[in-house]
Amino acid sequence: MDERTLQIRVGVVVLAAVAITGILVILFGESQSVIRVWQGDDIVVHIEFAEAPGVTRDTPVRKSGVLIGRVVDVTLNEEKGTVDVELTLFSKYTIYKDEVCRIGTNSLVTGDAVLEFIKATEDELIARGYDENENQKIDESEQKAAHVRLVSGEHQKDGKVQADPFTSMANIADQIPQTLESIETTAADISRLAQGLTDVVAGNENRLESILTQADEALVALTRTMQRVEEIAGDPEIQANLKRTLSELPAFVDQGKQTFRDARNTLVEIERVTKQAEENLENLKGFTDPLGARGSEMVADAAATLANIQDMTQELKLMSERVQSSRGTLGLLIKDPELYQRLNSAAANLERLTVQLGPILRDVHVLTDKLARDPGGQLLKRMLDPTPVGAGSKLPRGY
Repeated sequence: MDERTLQIRVGVVVLAAVAITGILVILFGESQSVIRVWQGDDIVVHIEFAEAPGVTRDTPVRKSGVLIGRVVDVTLNEEKGTVDVELTLFSKYTIYKDEVCRIGTNSLVTGDAVLEFIKATEDELIARGYDENENQKIDESEQKAAHVRLVSGEHQKDGKVQADPFTSMANIADQIPQTLESIETTAADISRLAQGLTDVVAGNENRLESILTQADEALVALTRTMQRVEEIAGDPEIQANLKRTLSELPAFVDQGKQTFRDARNTLVEIERVTKQAEENLENLKGFTDPLGARGSEMVADAAATLANIQDMTQELKLMSERVQSSRGTLGLLIKDPELYQRLNSAAANLERLTVQLGPILRDVHVLTDKLARDPGGQLLKRMLDPTPVGAGSKLPRGY
């Protein structure tokens, strides 16, 4: 083999290695910036993360597994300790404001990162200020307000970072020695517990046998009890009563509900009466306040009234004593029968005199009536004329 042929073969191997390397980079690293075709006006947005492990320029941005953009720039904010990632999103894809950007792992082989847009949780939407009602809940109208298209220049400050599997495995590896130590300690405790149980059983075999016998007897008694319960429960009459009780249970519940309603109405009525009593007490207070202001005066009047009543009582007492001692007219009237008979006789005479005066009074009435009817007073003149009746009368001529 000559030298030229060897050079050609080496060149072919080098070209093949470069091609294979490029293909591997494209397949595993997805570094397609050199072949990417930009379509229309792309969208530029900024996402703020607490950290951005593995994120570099041209890191892919995906949504539902579809490549929708690339990372343009990664900037560290030293004052806040956060990372600002600038993304370029293809214009043919639509990203909404109710979605959040998350950093994940694109390949376990290369460890490359990937940015994904996923649906934001309700708590994340509330943190973004979409809870207009401030009820700690996103309703349908607020969800629609958040589901609008993300435009160029938007800045989201709630980027998420997914846990790295390798980091999680490293953390687990760090905890393995502690876990093994805990397992060893637990095994030692179990061994000591087993040894203790062995010592207890070895020293109390008779007692253990007695406990087992008692447990056996208890199980036998429990079995008999369950058989009796089964016999009682299997009685058709008891089953019928139980069914009837269960069927009457809804009516009983309804009665209970009605009782509670009546009790509620009673409480309402008591409350109403209480309010009326309070109003009456307020009115009574308006009546008693003036009485309280004139209390001393009223007490003095009451004392004077009691004194008058006491004096009158003393006088009635004296009069009663006089009546009982036959002093005075009433006492004599009560104690002297002769005086009573005389008064009774006088009353009878007065009654008889009244009867006799009746015709005279009637005649006087007739006379006064005739005098009133006499226009010339002739009757009165004849009555007052002293001339005897028939004296000096003249007969008419011709006799």
